[in-house]
Amino acid sequence: MSHPSVQHCLAHPSFTHLPAALSTLSAHQQFLLLCLPAAGQSHVLQHAGISGPSAPAMSLPAALCELAETLQRVETFYDGIGGVLGYQLKSLQLIRDASGSGSVSQSGSSAAAGSGSDGSASVPAVAAGVGPAGSVGEARYLVPHAVDLAGEFGRQEGRSATLKGLAAMPFLAEIYPVGGAGDRLGLRDDVTGEALPAAMLPYCGRTMMEGLIRDLQAREYLYYKLTGVQLTTPVAVMTSDAKGNHTRMSALMERLDWMGRGREAFTLFRQPLVPVISVTDGLWLLDTPLHPTLKPGGHGAIWKLMWDEGVFEWLAQAGAQAALVRQISNPLAGTDTTMLALAGSGFEKRRAFGFMSCERAVGAAEGMNVLQEQRVSRGEGQGR
Repeated sequence: MSHPSVQHCLAHPSFTHLPAALSTLSAHQQFLLLCLPAAGQSHVLQHAGISGPSAPAMSLPAALCELAETLQRVETFYDGIGGVLGYQLKSLQLIRDASGSGSVSQSGSSAAAGSGSDGSASVPAVAAGVGPAGSVGEARYLVPHAVDLAGEFGRQEGRSATLKGLAAMPFLAEIYPVGGAGDRLGLRDDVTGEALPAAMLPYCGRTMMEGLIRDLQAREYLYYKLTGVQLTTPVAVMTSDAKGNHTRMSALMERLDWMGRGREAFTLFRQPLVPVISVTDGLWLLDTPLHPTLKPGGHGAIWKLMWDEGVFEWLAQAGAQAALVRQISNPLAGTDTTMLALAGSGFEKRRAFGFMSCERAVGAAEGMNVLQEQRVSRGEGQGR
């Protein structure tokens, strides 16, 4: 509470009821909430200013408790970079790097700061993690080595990799990151008009989620026809609370009786929702007072989340030695022998990570696979 921004916030007339409301919360909840003015986000706490100095503050402790729960999820997931404060610092660094300027002007330290919500863009969250010790030097971007499955030679490679993928199936799991909001699709429920996540998009008469499981069951059936052994591959599903994603996914799987596979064949874990930040001033956007605008933190969050939620241990207990990660919005990746070839290429050589992708279309508004090489200084002129 000794930070100047915190003291300024607590003493400002706009926050008349805040000190009394904070006193009803635990010390840890108070810490999380006071991280906001310390991070230049006092405007998130401006409920008292809206209520007025003479208005009762009966609802404020409950609202602050709910906000503290949101901040706790951010604090836990981003513990590797400093929690809530580290998330804000990293976001400001990304804004600075993207803008090419040496600094970011952030006015959120004042008690009367605005929300910065007038049409500005937002900064996506980055996956938390601790980099290697030492300073990072200049990066080089290289074309990654790949196995080309096109052409006559590629088809032969593909057939060989497919057979290896079939042999690896007893040791494989599948991971489905389906927690994305899917805002670009504009998908809505025909009856209620509610926004729907991408996993609920109808495709060939079924939801995209059902399509992923049917693809998996087809590969399992092929393995059964060839070997006489019935497999039940463990499936880890990353959901989120965006657009009711977790609730909808759970209800869908219950309605489908877990696709006949049994509840024990699945584990569902929730992707954290993180504050959306304006790139113009570094301020958190708000839906309403005390309620920051929240979005899923990006699919890169999956590895840290799987570690935190014990998903890797669950997969190991199920006998999995490797896993295929399926993108919910790319059903064509499951056609022909694509997934089996990817599994075979990676599993046989015990690769740590790999992608299956098509040829890059120059000018397309999509990402591309690159290999980043960095030289890390270890001191005394040494590096690698």
